[in-house]
Amino acid sequence: MDARTETVIIPHPNEQATLAAAQRRLLCALQEQADGALWIPLYPPYLRGLPEDAAVTSCVLTRLRADGERIVLDAEAATPAGTLRLTLPLALRLATKSPAQDGAAQTTLPRTDGALPLRLPVFRIARVTFTQTGARTDWTVDESRWVKAKPHGAGAERDA
Repeated sequence: MDARTETVIIPHPNEQATLAAAQRRLLCALQEQADGALWIPLYPPYLRGLPEDAAVTSCVLTRLRADGERIVLDAEAATPAGTLRLTLPLALRLATKSPAQDGAAQTTLPRTDGALPLRLPVFRIARVTFTQTGARTDWTVDESRWVKAKPHGAGAERDA
């Protein structure tokens, strides 16, 4: 059993519901592609890559992109010291139906049509322990605090 602790941003349950619906639509669109890739959803919907002592004042989901075998949402988190770049993993490509296509297929992402940028008006900053047992990962929120976002440059005009 392997355990590690990270500081993450946890979207408010309203935004988590929006992200879950978008994730389902994304997976359906990816499964319909001709390359026959098999995609699985990634959970939990936490923004990772946050320094432990970051004082985040706002967070905006900026774009959907393919990152190797993963589909991620990029985000910008504003702090008094500057902007942090974070990612929210949404899906993982396991394989294609044909072994000859593995690694060669180009992922075509569906259009987001005005869904991004998406400002998170309320979110939690949390210390989370991820525990890996074989292929399974469990997580526990050790401590957290709610943040009501301040206006943020890109996407400040769009609330969820």
